[in-house]
Amino acid sequence: MLPQISNSIQLHNQYLPIQDFLNKIDFVIGPPSTSFYDALMFGVEPISICSLEKKRNFFVGSVADDNSKLIKIIFKPKSINEILVYISRNKIFKMNKKLIYILKEQMNYPNCNNSLKKLVSNIEALIKTSKKKNYFLLFFRLYCEIYFLLWSIRNYFIKRKSHSAYFPLNLKTSNFIDNIEN
Repeated sequence: MLPQISNSIQLHNQYLPIQDFLNKIDFVIGPPSTSFYDALMFGVEPISICSLEKKRNFFVGSVADDNSKLIKIIFKPKSINEILVYISRNKIFKMNKKLIYILKEQMNYPNCNNSLKKLVSNIEALIKTSKKKNYFLLFFRLYCEIYFLLWSIRNYFIKRKSHSAYFPLNLKTSNFIDNIEN
């Protein structure tokens, strides 16, 4: 468990999925991230801190989340005080047409809410249909494990730790997720 900063502000465990706490909060504040899409789908307002540091743009690549359509229209304060004033207004967040359009265009919103269930249903149907397809799934799983092993080795050499949305969905991570409730 991470430390509680105050009665209303608490750091979230970076190894748990963001969906674990989205229904309990009003704002997500951080650098541009695909987690902002998740926040919006839960009715939580994202606030990007990308404009707090003027030199940030120098380090941002062309495919970074900073350049997404979503980041262009969400609130990007230029100071900490601006964040505090914004939050203190205590207004109720409502999705506007632009946000809904971007979510629909990029995430198939609102149909994406059941996408994991649809994927699992399709995989279960595939497994039941033929043994040839079972071998394909075994090959795919083996390929994924090799890929994540190489990915982990790369991360070790560049000293990057896995966290949040940047983690390998390998057997170790899958087991951790399966045992969260236990």
